[in-house]
Amino acid sequence: MAELILGPIDELPQLRTNTTLLLGFALPDRLDRAEVLKCLQAATNTLVDKFPYLAGQITVSEASEDKLDASKHVPGHSVAVIQNDLSEDFPHYQQIINAKAPASMLDGSRVSQGDGFPTFSSGHALDPCFGMKANFVRGGLLLTFALSHSIGDGTSLGQVIKMFATACRGDIISKADIEAGNMNRLLSLPSLRSGENLLEHSDITVDTTAERTTPINKDEETTAPLKRWAYFRISDEKLAQLKAEALADLSVDDRNLLISSNDGFTVLIWRAITLARLPHLDPNAVTTILRAVNCRRKLDPPLPDTTLQNIVTVTHTRSSLQDFSKIPLGTLASKLRKDLLGLNDHHVRSMATHLRSTRDKNLIRFGARFTPSDMVISSFAHMPICTSDFGPLLGQPNFVRRPTLTAADGVVYLMPKNADGSIDAAISMRVDDLERMHLDEKWAYYTEYIG
Repeated sequence: MAELILGPIDELPQLRTNTTLLLGFALPDRLDRAEVLKCLQAATNTLVDKFPYLAGQITVSEASEDKLDASKHVPGHSVAVIQNDLSEDFPHYQQIINAKAPASMLDGSRVSQGDGFPTFSSGHALDPCFGMKANFVRGGLLLTFALSHSIGDGTSLGQVIKMFATACRGDIISKADIEAGNMNRLLSLPSLRSGENLLEHSDITVDTTAERTTPINKDEETTAPLKRWAYFRISDEKLAQLKAEALADLSVDDRNLLISSNDGFTVLIWRAITLARLPHLDPNAVTTILRAVNCRRKLDPPLPDTTLQNIVTVTHTRSSLQDFSKIPLGTLASKLRKDLLGLNDHHVRSMATHLRSTRDKNLIRFGARFTPSDMVISSFAHMPICTSDFGPLLGQPNFVRRPTLTAADGVVYLMPKNADGSIDAAISMRVDDLERMHLDEKWAYYTEYIG
């Protein structure tokens, strides 16, 4: 198989981090862990056999330190599943289930392999393209997947996990999935054609004339305020009710907009975080929500979601802080939906052109203009991981989480939908703001605090 050449988004230094998910499986005490490890390793070997670059590494390009490259894959090299025995000093699996898998019980320094956003690697170290850590606790398995963001986005990680489940069942990964996962990355995300206009992309370009105030690396901010992760759950019934409220709030001109449940939950989170922050924000400021968007379907012709590559951008939806508490959810949802609809094939190819023409890739950052009044959200909610069958040894996962790693202010992930249709949101923010969120009556009505 040809050497992997990274695409225009893959090679950005900002993406020298991992996208990670942790799956929880109940295991009977009588089950031999060696059998489980054998199954996990066999499934991993199947993935590497079909997608050899997963056994490679990411590092700084030899041609230019302003971008990343994938190392050449060594034939026969695989990815070893890391075994981690936590049976002595970790909560029993049933305790984790009873507590609904809070962030406080899933310490990423113990259950994860490497860091995830918002921390980044630097220098000439070699970062694995893919890794897996099998954390055995009493009564269960905490299985962590880590995919380099230079290899793929959240959609890619979901596809890797789906194919891993296929291999665990002993089924065959489809030819279509193999072809999509090995697509030429230089061709899958095309540039503008001759005569087409390049759009403005300042939102993802660092302003070198301005002083940067938003910390990106964990070493840049060493003082208070303290931040932490917490999970909140919204039930299937409350999701439907929330969507109905947002639709009822739409103006006459916006009644034809197809507002989704995801839109509704996203703006509810935006509203709650922003209101909790108001005591320390400039009342004349603007709040922006950055929403990660899978661009595969925005291209013409579209790419399948089975494409393993980083093909994502962010939309920027803005609102004044003045009278923010009085803005109907439908108004915020319509803004969000319109910005999503405005993202099209031309915009995505213009972005690809901008990335390719920018020599110093360090100047490209999703969230380049991020301020203390902003937040960023990514969604895994559409991924059917919790209802997937991982074979006779593992069965279906009881929950999906992000390992609890470095906290940042205003970072949100929507977890894959639970088997009962509920969605858990992982929210990282200032502790004082998190405490104020509990006082928000609308937020408290729609969500359940997990921690």
